[in-house]
Amino acid sequence: MPRRQFNVDGSFSPEIVAAMSAAFDDALNKLELIDRDDPLAEIVALKIIEIARKGEHDPARLCSSALDGIQR
Repeated sequence: MPRRQFNVDGSFSPEIVAAMSAAFDDALNKLELIDRDDPLAEIVALKIIEIARKGEHDPARLCSSALDGIQR
């Protein structure tokens, strides 16, 4: 998922988008997922967005929280 898609509605600052992007990349690496068009990648991205909207902006915690419950 391209970085700009994390901020479609402009609700996140550039710094938060960067943290979300880092979390997304880390999560995909941990899942050994290369194809960003894979439905699982979209699920991870949506979870990261949801968690960031609740106020979490640390990339490591975003990644960890997004991966909770996801098994591959």
